[in-house]
Amino acid sequence: MSKNALWQALRAPMSFFDTTSLGRIIYRFTIDIDALDNNLVVAVQQLLINVAALLGSYTLIVAYFYYLIVLARALLCNTRIVLVDEGTSSVDPETDALVQETLATGLGVRSGGVMDKGKIVELGSPLELWEQGGIFRAMSDSNGTTREMFTSV
Repeated sequence: MSKNALWQALRAPMSFFDTTSLGRIIYRFTIDIDALDNNLVVAVQQLLINVAALLGSYTLIVAYFYYLIVLARALLCNTRIVLVDEGTSSVDPETDALVQETLATGLGVRSGGVMDKGKIVELGSPLELWEQGGIFRAMSDSNGTTREMFTSV
């Protein structure tokens, strides 16, 4: 894919951010939109190179690509609000590691929440959520997050 074609594809409106109320709100909370413009093309080019290497001579275009572009957008924008729903359920191990690293940087946030079946079931600081022993704790335990990680931030 040429750099110009890739740039045009990335600059095209993405339906979630442009057509939903939640998407427009999240987009407005973006602190540094230039970070998206400056980093997204390079990140997606690297992604395409990695996918091409994985697939060899086969070309596979699926919702996975769209999902990764949306995920890249969220990671590259310095946002104040990030909603993650099964953030790593459909990605390769390398992208999973990147998402986990990015989420770990959120340990210093003031407050967070956990939704289950469309309802907020846990609210509080990351340490409070961890100490409650609920869903957040289970997710933290599954990726090796310890209590010390919350208290050292």
